[in-house]
Amino acid sequence: MASKARECYQDVVQAIQQEEIPCALGGAFAIHKHTGIWRATKDLDLFLVASAVPGALNQLRWKGFEIYIEDPVWLKKCMDL
Repeated sequence: MASKARECYQDVVQAIQQEEIPCALGGAFAIHKHTGIWRATKDLDLFLVASAVPGALNQLRWKGFEIYIEDPVWLKKCMDL
């Protein structure tokens, strides 16, 4: 994994943890953690309950991420600036 991506993912997880926002890690990282199987990934999948989303998005904005809503029902995305 490229160091820039690793740093971005670490920054996101640390920002969420600092605010004690409950979440679950999914996707390639969860597969790796639970099976030891690594697959290349281009994103970080975090699962949050709906009530935690506004706080998480605000925290990530405050940390300098660009946030946009892909689908108002379930998909939010943030980009490292």
